[in-house]
Amino acid sequence: MPTGYTAAVLEGISFNDFVMRCARAMGVAVTMRDELSDQPFPDRFEPSEFYAGKAAAAESELKRLLALTPNQVEEEALADFTRQCEARDKYLKECADSLAKYSAMLGKVNEWNPPSPDHFRFKEFMVEQLQQSIDFDCDATLYGPAERLSGPTWLEAQIGVQRRMAAHSTQQDQDERDRVEGRNQWLRQLRESLA
Repeated sequence: MPTGYTAAVLEGISFNDFVMRCARAMGVAVTMRDELSDQPFPDRFEPSEFYAGKAAAAESELKRLLALTPNQVEEEALADFTRQCEARDKYLKECADSLAKYSAMLGKVNEWNPPSPDHFRFKEFMVEQLQQSIDFDCDATLYGPAERLSGPTWLEAQIGVQRRMAAHSTQQDQDERDRVEGRNQWLRQLRESLA
């Protein structure tokens, strides 16, 4: 029985086309995984701009933070505290809602009588699934109370976050560029071997 790679052999595919089709299964073609198998390889892979964009956004935010006046810093610190409080309240409500729904279903499962001994493990499985979801989704202790920081303390923390984000994203961008260059070298060598 032919595979997705060998079916075209039965239709007379050339050696070079077969090689390139099979190359799609290699890590070099990771970005092509959702494309149709007969889509040609690009001449060159290009790095994602995701990390470069994140680094630029962090640098931009850092510049914005450094330009804030003391009054603006206090206003932003208060606004951030308010957002944190609202997010915590929302999370706690979602925890309570989820717990109520999971608990109601758990009660129904616990009351259910399996129709045969072969169904006992199935019931246990349903209980396990619900209990895991309760443990994971309904732990209100994970989201501690928000802390109101003074403007200067908040600013120092935000500057640190943006500097770390910029450095991390810059490193990730360079790693992405190095990976893509390695993929392009692999592809170039493959094509040269087929010339």
